[in-house]
Amino acid sequence: MIKNKPIIPILIGFITIFLLVLAVKGDRGNPIYFQSELDGRLGGPFESTGSNSRFVLTWAIVEQRTIFFDIGLARFAAPDLVKYHGKYFSAFLPGVSFLGVPFYWLGKLIGLPQLITYSLTMVLALINAALVAKIARKFGVDTLTSWLSGLIFLFATNALAYALTFTQHQASLTLILLAVINAMGGRTLWKNVGLGLILGMGLLIDIPNVIILSPLVMYVLMKHLDIMHVGERVKLSLQFIGFGIVIGILPLVLLLGWYNYQTTGSPTLIAQLIGRSNYPPPANPLPKKPVDKPESIYEQKLVLNSRNLWQGFYILLVSNERGIFYYSPILVLGCLGWYLAFKNGRARGLTLTILGMILITVLNYAMFLDPWGGWAFGPRYLIPVSALLSIFIGFSVNRYKTNPLFVCLFLVLLTYSLWVNILGALTTNEIPPQVEAVNLITPIPYTYEYNLQLLQKNFSSSLIFNLFLINKLPAKIFFYIYVGVALALTSGLYLLVIFDKRLKRAST
Repeated sequence: MIKNKPIIPILIGFITIFLLVLAVKGDRGNPIYFQSELDGRLGGPFESTGSNSRFVLTWAIVEQRTIFFDIGLARFAAPDLVKYHGKYFSAFLPGVSFLGVPFYWLGKLIGLPQLITYSLTMVLALINAALVAKIARKFGVDTLTSWLSGLIFLFATNALAYALTFTQHQASLTLILLAVINAMGGRTLWKNVGLGLILGMGLLIDIPNVIILSPLVMYVLMKHLDIMHVGERVKLSLQFIGFGIVIGILPLVLLLGWYNYQTTGSPTLIAQLIGRSNYPPPANPLPKKPVDKPESIYEQKLVLNSRNLWQGFYILLVSNERGIFYYSPILVLGCLGWYLAFKNGRARGLTLTILGMILITVLNYAMFLDPWGGWAFGPRYLIPVSALLSIFIGFSVNRYKTNPLFVCLFLVLLTYSLWVNILGALTTNEIPPQVEAVNLITPIPYTYEYNLQLLQKNFSSSLIFNLFLINKLPAKIFFYIYVGVALALTSGLYLLVIFDKRLKRAST
């Protein structure tokens, strides 16, 4: 009943966008810094080379009509940089940079190229919150509770911190969630072409997207398999419309092949396989003396190694460095919700498929050489897991929303998760792994304790704070107000869920 009143979704949408805009990174300048200054200072939009290398590619495409970097751009993009046959280019796949080109053009017209280019990621984050809500609704969660699931994903996980960067995480997640929606219901040729386009774009943005989507692709292909028993034999055939996936994926695979051919000389050789360049080399580098080193049979050569598995599980799931349940314990209710959804039996096949996507994501990055994700805030590799678990939070809320114990648990987990992730979004994403933090010349914390220290020093990365409030309001108070508004938004929506249910009962 409440959801039929247009003022409610309008108000929720306005507050959500307002909070996102408040968190946008930047500083005062002429009038706004970072629009022409490539400055990698802490808390700025260029604090991470993961953003810088992609932004520089967008800049080079628009400003110089090339996909290669000159020395100045290469120095700024390093170490996420590759030098091959005397040319410098990004170590990353070009999908995000390609998507950023029209945003850069628009930003250039109004004198805010960096700000508008980065807004791409913020728009995608909003879309992802809406997609989380839409999928939850399709699974049978009521509308208000599905909105709550979307808001929890956006503000109570590190998705908020990475909505303010120019990285692959939000773009990859948009494709993953669109693929889940695509997999629902019956199959048509056009739906399969759409799934192929999603896979192709996922490949253009980040290789692991294809791995994460593999259980979903298998789920869809199983719908196209005809199984016939011919005597003692079993004959399998794929329906023609299944080839729509190939039709959709082919153009984007060809685009990626063209890009690879231009940069590495081979359509199948991606930049990551060549290796990074830490910096453009000096004009007269000193020759290196060859050192004979015996090769160990245990030496790690692969990007994925099962020897890392248990350490990776610990780091990604529960550690105070990057643990998903340490930074966003509200997602525990997503695990409970998944069980309730599976037990309910509605769309059980897709529910199991989503579990497969979650498990393969965790397994993949647990075996990764760097499960920490470099200098990062929270488990940035597990942002897709956060979104998929957030979908099922609605099942937990719908089942136990009036249970006093559940209400208390929900509010405690929600408050902590909002507090931690807003803290990261309003300060910095650049938190070193423990193995690096303790070996710095001046050691710094390797948890969100570092973000707290910055806040205590009246430091905030927020453009709005630095433009208008820095001389009027302590950064700590700005942070508390932000958390308070986000908590009021989400807990208020929780109350609406309960209130709406009671109104429905009273009217029947």
